[in-house]
Amino acid sequence: MSSDSKLTQTDEEMADVLINQFQSVFVDEGLDPISSIVEGVIDMVSNSSASAEPDGLKITFTVDQVSDKLLKLQENKSSGPDGFHPMVMRQRQCASELAVPLCVIFQESCESGQLPLDWKLANISAIFKKDIRQDAKDYRPVSLASSWQD
Repeated sequence: MSSDSKLTQTDEEMADVLINQFQSVFVDEGLDPISSIVEGVIDMVSNSSASAEPDGLKITFTVDQVSDKLLKLQENKSSGPDGFHPMVMRQRQCASELAVPLCVIFQESCESGQLPLDWKLANISAIFKKDIRQDAKDYRPVSLASSWQD
């Protein structure tokens, strides 16, 4: 149902109503998205590869660290917009093959301070919360990002 209490007729109209609702309640907290990624990276490499340098923290990724992270992905998660299912990436042979290029991508991303555009994508689904199914206010957005971002 749209904000003017009209029932939507098409999937496109329904999507527009939900988009408008979700945008109306969205709060931009002004967070730098890269900072939360860097914090996660620092946690991942804190024991062995992060070393303080005069100009700040130097983060270095190793193939073994990336491979270990892939082997620990939760198999029960869905694949995100990248289409890679964690069950496949978690297989030892696949993890060892993916670890090298991912290590290079992670290192370049960290050094440049930029994430690849595909890594900023997420699938958004509207999940019914309570009350009236026809009211957009009774839904909440849930995003499904790439599984390696856990």
